[in-house]
Amino acid sequence: MTLVFPEIEPLLIAMTKQVFVGRPEPFAAGLWISSAMPKTPAGEPTRKDRMIIIRDDSGNQMDLVRENARIGVQFWGSTKAEASDLAQLGRGLMNDMVGGPIKRIRNVLRPVFIEDVQPMFYATFELIVKGSKL
Repeated sequence: MTLVFPEIEPLLIAMTKQVFVGRPEPFAAGLWISSAMPKTPAGEPTRKDRMIIIRDDSGNQMDLVRENARIGVQFWGSTKAEASDLAQLGRGLMNDMVGGPIKRIRNVLRPVFIEDVQPMFYATFELIVKGSKL
């Protein structure tokens, strides 16, 4: 039996966008959710006031049908308080994002503040992902 595993970044980006749509919190409005920083029309990196950047940090195959995916997530805000609020909400929502090939997700590194030109919190998650038949 040949199994393939899904690309995690696009799947998590789509799921994250879905859970943030229509949230009543002001810091959840107008979010940039992607695997990379936004770019200007000229292709130069830029920033939005509020962003969630999701990065697949690899992992390992656990057995024939499951793999362990490690995900790094950056929560950016226009203030430290806003970034913290976004990180705490994001952590809670992401801990519940089980479905489809994602069989389990857990936060393994709580959101921690990272000093940067814009306030940012960083967290990591581990997922158990089930493969599908080719």
